Amino acid sequence: MNWRFILFLSPVGILMGSLLVLGISVYWVFIFYTLCCLLTAYLLTRYLSEKRFISAMTIGTLWGILQHSILFLFFNTYLVNNLDYENILSVPQGIHTHYWILPAGLFIGLASGLLIAIFTWLLKKVVPLKTY
Repeated sequence: MNWRFILFLSPVGILMGSLLVLGISVYWVFIFYTLCCLLTAYLLTRYLSEKRFISAMTIGTLWGILQHSILFLFFNTYLVNNLDYENILSVPQGIHTHYWILPAGLFIGLASGLLIAIFTWLLKKVVPLKTY
């Protein structure tokens, strides 16, 4: 694992959380998330020769945790800017919406890490490894 890569790409999660708090539609954030996953997969394929899957999963998990931490901290602002939050967040019965955000971040992060890993696996066949 290359921690420099992971820390370099981690602010994307903060950006995603900030966009959601500011009221950007979830659908636009999803498109931006997918583009960031593709760019991250390209960087992992181009510059890392080993442990790409672990790095991809770590980056994606960190994105999800950071994004939902921002949502948790600024939950009132999120509610003001997203009036249809009930439709966006499907919360199980008996759990307050505010507390459901943190475990959801882990699941979103694992899903995005898996998406980065899939993109990395696909790009590995096309993009050559850059040697220094």
